[in-house]
Amino acid sequence: MSRLYTYHAAVDDKEFEFPVEIEDDSEASVRNKIDFILQEAGPTMLQQFPGAKCCICEKRVATRLVHHPMVFDNVVPPRIEDIPQLVCSQADCFIASNKDVKEAMKQIYPNVEQQQICNHCRTRGGADGSSKKLLQCSRCKEAKYCNAVCQKADWPTHKQVCRAPQ
Repeated sequence: MSRLYTYHAAVDDKEFEFPVEIEDDSEASVRNKIDFILQEAGPTMLQQFPGAKCCICEKRVATRLVHHPMVFDNVVPPRIEDIPQLVCSQADCFIASNKDVKEAMKQIYPNVEQQQICNHCRTRGGADGSSKKLLQCSRCKEAKYCNAVCQKADWPTHKQVCRAPQ
C-alpha cells in the first residue's frame, strides 16, 4: 500500500515542496525513495543558486547541496523535512555543515546526543527501531551507522570527508 509524503526544504529565501509517493512504509523503501529524490532534485535545487557562496567558509562558490533529511511519519500528511546547505568542495566545509546541523538539532531536540542518527538512513537508534547504540566509523569516530549495510552504502559520500581525529 503506497503512502503520500510531502517533501519540504528551505534554502535561503527559496522553498521547495512536492509530493512523494512511497510504495510501502518499510524503512528500506522510505530510505531508498529519499535517496532517489535527493539524487533527482538536488542538482535542480542547486541550479537555483548560481554563484552562491559556501554557507560555511563564505569564500568559495557552493558546488553542492548537503542534505539532512528527516522523516516525520507520525504527522498528517507524513513529511520529509530536509535541511539542505550550500557547501563548496572543501572537505572541512562539508564536515562543518554536518556539525552545524547537529547544533541546530540540539535546539529542537535537547537530548539529541542520546538520539544517535544513522549517517546513511537517518534512522534514530538502531535500524530495527530499538534504542541500541549505533556503530561508529572506525577512522573518524564521527559518522554513526545502524549496521554494516548502511555504512557500506554511505561510504562513497563519507570517504570524501572521513579523516582521523587530530
